[in-house]
Amino acid sequence: KNVQQIQAADQAFAAILATGRVVTWGDPAAGGDSSSVQHQLYDVQQIVGSAAAFAALRGDGVVVAWGDVTLGGDVADAEERLQGVQQIAASAGAFAAMLSNGDLVCWGSPEWGGDPATVPLHDRNLLQLHRDGTTETTETGRRVRPRLAH
Repeated sequence: KNVQQIQAADQAFAAILATGRVVTWGDPAAGGDSSSVQHQLYDVQQIVGSAAAFAALRGDGVVVAWGDVTLGGDVADAEERLQGVQQIAASAGAFAAMLSNGDLVCWGSPEWGGDPATVPLHDRNLLQLHRDGTTETTETGRRVRPRLAH
């Protein structure tokens, strides 16, 4: 099937095929069943997984998510702000998307970083998101761990 990328959640897997389509397997409640969004999963460039959900980034900058909605498996609350997405990243229970203008959009469990009110970067100079919670900015070019506002 010519797999291009594979990602894991705790109990499921998702893979991007050479066609840009996605296949999933494992626990249906943990992202192993993508049938409800399969019609949206085309030209997929990147997939990331939380503990029980996945998010896929298409070539047109659209993000599609599925799995446990409490852990980021639904983008409905963030969909309006998810325009021009360049990159996505995941924590155990939430997702973050870096937009083309450098802004961040988060969704999922607030305990895992999914609360947009806690995003510390509003200076439009984000360069890279990293899974360990650090970011790189064009301002410094260095990896830093931003402090979240509580």
